[in-house]
Amino acid sequence: MLSAHAFLDASRSFPSATLDDLLGEGGAVVVAPHPDDESLGCGALIATAREQGRRVKVIVLSDGAGSHPGSVKYPAQRLRALREREVRDAVSV
Repeated sequence: MLSAHAFLDASRSFPSATLDDLLGEGGAVVVAPHPDDESLGCGALIATAREQGRRVKVIVLSDGAGSHPGSVKYPAQRLRALREREVRDAVSV
């Protein structure tokens, strides 16, 4: 098991890159398999790109309706609408 101190020491040797290194002068397309993956996986990249005035497009491949099969409280249609609203709210921030 790696201690927090060992991890932080090792992280100093991780390669680093700027948005220019990653994107050139352009924007970004973020492809997320499920709703909320765009925020959890690329939230900092999206926020930084937008702060720099870059365009960002987010594509979510599934609607999230399958995450609670058989749920009475969150049937597929309700869950689909909720997940869509959550993604729209998240990317608007």
